[in-house]
Amino acid sequence: MPPAERVATFDNDGTLWCEQPVIQGVFLLERLKQRLPQHPEWKTQQPFKAALEMDKQYFYTAGEKAVMELFAAEIRAAFKSLR
Repeated sequence: MPPAERVATFDNDGTLWCEQPVIQGVFLLERLKQRLPQHPEWKTQQPFKAALEMDKQYFYTAGEKAVMELFAAEIRAAFKSLR
């Protein structure tokens, strides 16, 4: 089938990583713990501190922006490691 005629559909059945927020969270937390020796400031710097302490209330209050900051830090680190 020519690319112009192809259609992608997603059924949100949990088979894609983006459909598994719990798995993403576990992965993110493990990466933060692995990188903590290089970033001791994370023990006192939010939102890293809240993630490391499993402070759910912080994330309920701070919202999506705090979660996205954590993911952005990991994405930046991943691209740095490719250099």
